[in-house]
Amino acid sequence: STTEFASEDDHRDFAGELEVLCKLGHHPNIINLIGACEHRGYLYIAIEFAAFGNLLDFLRKSRVLETDPAFAKEHGTASTLSSQQLLQFAADVAKGMQYLSEKQFIHRDLAARNILVAENYVAKIADFGLSRGEEVYVKKTMGRLPVRWMAIESLNYSVYTSKSDV
Repeated sequence: STTEFASEDDHRDFAGELEVLCKLGHHPNIINLIGACEHRGYLYIAIEFAAFGNLLDFLRKSRVLETDPAFAKEHGTASTLSSQQLLQFAADVAKGMQYLSEKQFIHRDLAARNILVAENYVAKIADFGLSRGEEVYVKKTMGRLPVRWMAIESLNYSVYTSKSDV
């Protein structure tokens, strides 16, 4: 939900995210909208529950530092996740991004922190606050962007496509 401290831009972004979720419909690798309402000037959005949180934190928690310093020096860290599980996360994200592309949506902020891990370890794309429902989007305004994760052509020319998403 929005808070009393949210700016007008925050409210607009939140409403935009709701609009995107409504237009996307259901897909197994997109976080699904349960419902939304407005109460006393605040907008509330209910999305499906993702039991394991975001992928970034999930992957960090799955890493295990070995207690033997010699082992750690030689091998670094190990993961409790199998290669197959990691590849399944990648496949889930790819399927979700393909769906977004087919629906002509550009996410513009694809990162592990914006992927949620739901029941049965299914990865679901979330956080559509920067999304646009266009095949090509040219940014003309100043605003916050995840520059650390952006494609170079988007940084240089302010042009976003489904190709620059991935």
